[in-house]
Amino acid sequence: MSERWGPWLLPVGHPERAPQFRSLAALCSIYGRHDLVFALRGAETEEAAAEAASRLLADVPALWRRKIVSTFGAVTYQKAKSQPTNSRPVSRQASSTP
Repeated sequence: MSERWGPWLLPVGHPERAPQFRSLAALCSIYGRHDLVFALRGAETEEAAAEAASRLLADVPALWRRKIVSTFGAVTYQKAKSQPTNSRPVSRQASSTP
């Protein structure tokens, strides 16, 4: 995979890198890609294994790869909290009674 995303964006030694590879390995195990699972588990500690895992993930059929990547993103990254669309701002006017 030529593009960088997820755990491949993080520098070696970053505290989130290994958990992200582990999470991705768990997702890949659902699809029965045990070769990719082993490579991703090795990628937790070895840069060469991370590159091998990237190549193996690129070989996964497109639909499965999209499902893996989208699920990984959904469980790994939180969306920015936004205000519900049906709420109205509360008016805070000072009381005019003495």
